Amino acid sequence: MKKLTSLFLVLSLLAGACLFALPASASDSVLIDYGSKWHYVAYEEDPAAGLVHEEPEGWLDGTDTETWETGTAPIGAAQWGSAVTRLPYQYFSAFFRKTFKVNDLSKITSLTMYIKYDENPTVYLNGTMVWTASGYIDSRYVEVPLDDAIELLQEGENTLQVALSNVNGGAVIDLALICVDAFEPLLPIESEWEYLSFERYEPGEGEDPNAVQNEAPDGWLDGTDVAYWEYGSAPFAGSAWPNWRTQTQFTYGCFDAYLRTTFTLEDVENVTYLVLKVIYDEDPVIYLNGVQIWSATGYKDSDYQLLFINDQIGKLQAGTNTVCVYFRNKWNGGGSVFDMGLYYNQEVIPVEYYDEDGWVAPASASCTNVYSFGALNDPANILDGSQDTVCGSGFNAENPQTFTVHLQRPEMIHTVYLQCKFEGEYGDGTYGYYDVYAVYGGEETLIGEDVPAIIAREGGYTLVLDEAVPAEAITVKVKSWEGPGWACLADIKLKATGEIPEAPRYDSEGHILNMTATCGGFANFGDINKPENVLDMDGGTVCGSAFNEEVEQFVQVNFPNEELVSEIYVQCKNEGTTDNPDGSRGTYDVYTVLDGVETLVESDVPAFTDVDGGYTVYLAEPVAADGVKVVITSWQGDKWACVADIAVTAVPQSDVDPMDVNADGEVNITDVTALLDLLTQPGASCDLNSDGETNISDVTTLLTHLA
Repeated sequence: MKKLTSLFLVLSLLAGACLFALPASASDSVLIDYGSKWHYVAYEEDPAAGLVHEEPEGWLDGTDTETWETGTAPIGAAQWGSAVTRLPYQYFSAFFRKTFKVNDLSKITSLTMYIKYDENPTVYLNGTMVWTASGYIDSRYVEVPLDDAIELLQEGENTLQVALSNVNGGAVIDLALICVDAFEPLLPIESEWEYLSFERYEPGEGEDPNAVQNEAPDGWLDGTDVAYWEYGSAPFAGSAWPNWRTQTQFTYGCFDAYLRTTFTLEDVENVTYLVLKVIYDEDPVIYLNGVQIWSATGYKDSDYQLLFINDQIGKLQAGTNTVCVYFRNKWNGGGSVFDMGLYYNQEVIPVEYYDEDGWVAPASASCTNVYSFGALNDPANILDGSQDTVCGSGFNAENPQTFTVHLQRPEMIHTVYLQCKFEGEYGDGTYGYYDVYAVYGGEETLIGEDVPAIIAREGGYTLVLDEAVPAEAITVKVKSWEGPGWACLADIKLKATGEIPEAPRYDSEGHILNMTATCGGFANFGDINKPENVLDMDGGTVCGSAFNEEVEQFVQVNFPNEELVSEIYVQCKNEGTTDNPDGSRGTYDVYTVLDGVETLVESDVPAFTDVDGGYTVYLAEPVAADGVKVVITSWQGDKWACVADIAVTAVPQSDVDPMDVNADGEVNITDVTALLDLLTQPGASCDLNSDGETNISDVTTLLTHLA
């Protein structure tokens, strides 16, 4: 395949940190990600004393005795604005070390480093120098082919080391190590497109350029328009100042252009990276299958950029995919150009539950009751280890301000590290106090009370538990605040035993946990129709759309295990008053489901909102089920027919008689018949005599129990 080359990522696009959102797990296509965590040691340098501080003996093979810090790249001098982690010096010598994994060495067919630096870097792979440079290139990432260094790689753990010295001005270092040949083209650059172009006049002084835009025909995004499209190969450009790469030139210097093409992707499973390679002038907007996936203002026409857009992987679909683009040239004397390519990598990446230092690799984070100040309050900030970015706002004792780290899987947590942002000198560096909770099975357990909120400068605070606790998430609540600045949390890190606690089946109220959901018959309104909405019990989000009596509109929840269901709670979203005397918005039919067989348990169930408490179906006798289905049968008014929440209560497994094989609430001869049926089913398990097997001796045990 054609290599993805010439990576020139302008610093302004990086917004000081990392534009890329790559999976945290080890991959054989992206060995080291932009914005990764690095170990480093730095020494203050006097420019008059020489260029390079003596390197720590043994740093290349890890036998040194230095105390290494950990920071998130870009890492730079104290005053350098683009650095996420800032060293305490302006002039220094610094040494960096990063371990990474190669899962399958045979897959590494090329090796390319993308690096920005200031200044004088030397790069080593597993202790051998592979590249060095003098001076600095700190405004963009430059591409460095390292194919000759592939022979230095080894299957399993590898180490990249970087030495850097700064004796003049600012300083910064960040890099990525990528196997570019692992990316396959979905849509190569210089492809053929169909296009529409329209001449436009230059906006007058003070006139909005959007006001003179020629609009695309209705239906251009999904191909239902009736316009006459022309065909041409990219790059495209106008007549006033065509780019040297131009293959298709419009007859206007000032124009609006609309492009469309398709590509085919047979299998969307395991697509782990999606790459946009683009050059533009100006203001491009890109759509994938009718949904906007990327846009930019202005122009970047000196060379192609390589951008990871992994957050848009979900927009891909099996079969034919459509890409649509709008771009323009507002000024007749200005340049113009557009071309793009889409590339992907498809591989199963082993899940990494812990980082190289043993900290738990979280899945996500969320925060509540903090004011929105944009990216500063992005929950990802409390996971980046930067000791600087933050979730927070003015302290509010009446509405607890909470920060939650959600784990990839349940863990036995024994250590919680916390720190807050430095906002100025205050006492011993303790700004306030937190309460810390382990969240498991939907329940919060206090594991740390009055934990001091210590600033990063003082090392933060490490809470070590007497006994490890099971957790699916850790929540930190601000209890009090005294210091300057916001009530905040800058970072949370966790350590675990590595044991996986058995997931609880029920919460404290007996509701079944870990249910999954599907919804059908509703029009697709994007995130509002996410099935998980009916599992969050927030009374707000919803699976639903306009009522359609000709289509079965339903939501079904499925259980991890077969259960004895005793109660089913349903509710709809509050959309205002209705004309129904009881306040309901419509009606449901509710079914239990077992092995795909649906059984109606109650019809014409009123669809109450959470304001009215919802509605609970009480079953006269517990019913064996592995799912529950709620079907909308009528609806009142012009609001959506919907299901906002479903909760299912079951008889706890500990209360079920193991001899009740058919789970009908009684132990009798029908259980013998059910057990004999089980013996004919491969893999069935009903070990009544606890000998580790299901066989005819279990029938004897059951008959003895009946006697």
